[in-house]
Amino acid sequence: MRCDGRQVTQRTFGKGRVFWGKTLRGVLLADGIQPDFSVDPADRNVFIDFIHRTADGAEIYFLANRNHRAETMEATFRVVGKQPELWNPVTGERRDWLCSRSRTALPECVGV
Repeated sequence: MRCDGRQVTQRTFGKGRVFWGKTLRGVLLADGIQPDFSVDPADRNVFIDFIHRTADGAEIYFLANRNHRAETMEATFRVVGKQPELWNPVTGERRDWLCSRSRTALPECVGV
């Protein structure tokens, strides 16, 4: 049966799958894959962009506040078993964070 996006929304093709009418986020969540990074802001107009890379066993996230104002939010990363640090790229200040969840959450992150 062909993928029509209504009654048939996925089809196996070779070693992969083809989806129609579903978002990538929806497909990944249905497969149990959580977002690499997310924020839970008090204000829904918060727009934090990010880049993630691994180097020398460290998970490095660069967060960029796309609004021109300070933001308060809880940032969650899909990383476990690491000691998170918050670095200020302007001042070079570095702070350790404590966490014990299955994902790493940094409460009250503020950025400009």
